[in-house]
Amino acid sequence: MHERFLVASLGAVQVGFDVSHVTEVLPLSAVARVPWAPRWVTGVMNHQGRLLTLVDLGRFLELAETPAPAVAVVIDRADVSLALCVAEVAIVEAREAVRIGQIKQFLPQAAWITEALSTPGLEFQHLDVERVLDGIEGAF
Repeated sequence: MHERFLVASLGAVQVGFDVSHVTEVLPLSAVARVPWAPRWVTGVMNHQGRLLTLVDLGRFLELAETPAPAVAVVIDRADVSLALCVAEVAIVEAREAVRIGQIKQFLPQAAWITEALSTPGLEFQHLDVERVLDGIEGAF
């Protein structure tokens, strides 16, 4: 089996992470706002009896002018009920991607980007999901 990436659109920036971290991708619906939550928390959503905290990934990464999230990427991690909210997603096969030298340092933590990858129609920054999730947990 080939390695695959889920690439999320955050406006001018595309970020990707290993698809093995993803349980499913859901449309954003029936979102309940959470009073006094950080501005990057979109809200919570009940999905199959599980309450998911919805994090606007663009806002959390402090990116300017990100489009409104339309989908929630549910993350597979036993200790976290979390979904990352983004405008849209695509699946990229690793065999179609090549590593490029330029890593764009646009994140609060440079260690969250492991490499920059490029396909014939898409360039994206490969995120270390575990470090990003640790950063989200630490921000609460």
